[in-house]
Order: sequence, then C-alpha cells, then structure tokens
Amino acid sequence: MGRATALKQIRSGVRERVFVVFGLISAFWLVWALDEFVFGGQLKRYGIQPREQLGLRGVLFAPFLHGNMLHLVSNTIPFAILGLLVAMKDASEFLAVTAIVTLIGGLGTWLLGTPGTTHIGASVLVFGYFGYLLARAFYDRGVFSFLVAIAVAVLYGGMIWGMLPFSLPHDNISWEGHLSGAIGGFIAARMFHRTKSR
Repeated sequence: MGRATALKQIRSGVRERVFVVFGLISAFWLVWALDEFVFGGQLKRYGIQPREQLGLRGVLFAPFLHGNMLHLVSNTIPFAILGLLVAMKDASEFLAVTAIVTLIGGLGTWLLGTPGTTHIGASVLVFGYFGYLLARAFYDRGVFSFLVAIAVAVLYGGMIWGMLPFSLPHDNISWEGHLSGAIGGFIAARMFHRTKSR
C-alpha cells in the first residue's frame, strides 16, 4: 500500500512538472497565433524597448512574443528540454527561476539594448535555464546536478556564442537578452543555494 502510494505521488509530481512547462509553451503558441491571425503582428510592439519608460512593459510581455513561426519553434525545443531539467526537482522551483530570469533578464535587456530596437522572444528564458543549470551544479556540488550540467554543456554549450555581440550571424538576435537571461539564471541558482543553506 505504501509503495503504491509512493508511485502515485511520483507520477503526480511528474505530471505537475510537465504540465507547468508545457503550459507555458502552449501560452507562447497561443499568443503567437493571436498576434499572427487576429492582431496582424501588432502585439510585437509590446516587447522590450531599451531605455524607454514605456518599453519596460516588455519585461513581462516579451517572452510570449515571437517574430515568426521559425523564431517560435527555435525557442520551443530548447525551452522544453531545459525547462523540464529545471523542473525535475520541483515545479515551484521552475516557476521561481522563471520569474527571476524574466525580471533580471528583461531589465538587463532594457539597460543593455540599443535604443530604438524592440526585443522579443522566449530565448531570455532559454538562456536563463541554461545558466541556472550550470550554476546549480557549482553551488549544489551534488551528483545529480553535476550530471545534468554536463548533459546541458554537451547539448547546448554552443549557446555561449549567442551571448557575444561579435559572433552573431545577423543583427536581429538579441545577444543582450541572451546574456541578461544567463546572468538571471546564475543569480537564481545563487539565491536558491543561499535559501537552502539557511
């Protein structure tokens, strides 16, 4: 009876984590469809507009906005993989990391971005999860976190180039968002480590 209850709790926890991650992904796709087919692309103006007071609203809205389907797909796949890895321990941890990365990554983009540009896309979260998973291994010093960090480094180590302005193949990639998101991930890992230590 005890074993059956434990298995039921594990399955429930896995479903909760998957539901939270793919719930956000569903929101990305829903907003893209509304923007594409209902609002005629007008929602993109709600992205982050660096150093403009009105552009601060994009800190919350930008992760849900994408330029086109290719942009959305290219963010969806790594978001799902890295997001699930972040959520493996706890769904609430995933939500907290997402909130921290959204805030720090968005504000960093607003400060670093070129005035007159608009930054959109969930890549700030993707890079935030990337940074968080690597930093978590450094702070936790646990086998599980270390193995996850190795897998992330092998699969997505090339993402580091996306944080550097001189290595991008074209101008419409927000290296500012990528770098700020990764910094947000590092900070989130540090915050969780200090909380657990206490």
